[in-house]
Amino acid sequence: MTYLYVEDDEDDIEIFRDALLVADNKALLYVARSVREAFRLLDEVTILPDYIFLDLNLPETPGIHFLKKIKQMATLKHVPVICYSTTRHLEEIEECKRSGAQTFITKPSNFTDLVVVLEDIVKSDK
Repeated sequence: MTYLYVEDDEDDIEIFRDALLVADNKALLYVARSVREAFRLLDEVTILPDYIFLDLNLPETPGIHFLKKIKQMATLKHVPVICYSTTRHLEEIEECKRSGAQTFITKPSNFTDLVVVLEDIVKSDK
């Protein structure tokens, strides 16, 4: 499967990449460090991602704006978006769901928990 992870924190990217490869050893991961870079990548790739993981706290443009824009685009509105952030604010979580996110996952505090979360997502797609 193909994934796009929109995240600006290098440590989070590295941990996510490692955990994803444990959960799906055939994963193809694209990483965008900003909303602008995410749109550029989506324009360049010939295969749409099976999933988009989206951090909400991004430089320049908040992740929620990216979510709202892609859910209005014919080519992207059917791609499942998983908001993946440290926030625990119920209002932000609800806004993500109202804006079209498939689900909201609060970033786990350890690697093993992240692997389990990703394995559940990979298994649900099979």
